[in-house]
Amino acid sequence: MVVTEKFSSEIIKGAKLSVRIISESQFKVISSSKTPQGILAVVKIPHNTYCPELPDRTGLKILFLEHIQDPGNVGTLIRSAVAFGFSGVILSHQCADPFSPKVLQATAGSVLSLWIRRTEKYAQCLEKLKSSGFKVFAADIRGESHIDFSSVSKQVVVLGNEGGGITEPLLEKADIRFRIPFDSQRIESLNVAVSGSVAMFCMSQCIGW
Repeated sequence: MVVTEKFSSEIIKGAKLSVRIISESQFKVISSSKTPQGILAVVKIPHNTYCPELPDRTGLKILFLEHIQDPGNVGTLIRSAVAFGFSGVILSHQCADPFSPKVLQATAGSVLSLWIRRTEKYAQCLEKLKSSGFKVFAADIRGESHIDFSSVSKQVVVLGNEGGGITEPLLEKADIRFRIPFDSQRIESLNVAVSGSVAMFCMSQCIGW
C-alpha cells in the first residue's frame, strides 16, 4: 500500500500489510486520477471473477447487468448494490470491466464487498439462479408501473444497456418487467445507475411503488 503523509498515521496503526509513505507530488505521478485521494494499494482480483461459475452461497439479492458500457454507471451500480445489501453482481462480457480504473474509482472502494462474475455465459448464470428459486425483475420501459418487491426473498434485478436496454432473449427470461414512474413530459428517461439504485433500495426495504 502507498499513502501520502496526511494519511500515514491513521493507516499505519491498523495496517496488516506493508505501507510506504510518499509525498503528494510523487503520488500524483503514479496515480491515474487527476485528483487522487492519497491512498493506493495492489489488490489481487478475486478468484472466479471472469467465469460463469456461481459461488456456493449466492445470497438473496443479485444485481445483473447486461451490456452497460459506461464505467461510471457500472461503478455506481456496484456501489449501490453494496449499500443496499446485495450479495453479488453478474455482468455480461460487454459491460465495462468491474476492475478497470474508472469503474474502481466509481465504486469508491466497495468493489471487494461482494462477489462479481463477468462472463459471456451470463444468460446461463441467470438460468441457474432461476432454477434455484430466484425471481427475476427486469427494468423495461414497457414494463409495469406498479411493482411490489415483498413477494419473494430471492431476487435478481436486471438492467440493460444505456441506449438499447435489455436484449429480447434475456428479457424473455424475466418473471416481472417493471418501469419506474417519472414525469415523461419533462424528462425522456432516467440514467440506468439511478434507475437501478432506486430499484435496489426498494428491494432492500421490501417495498414497491
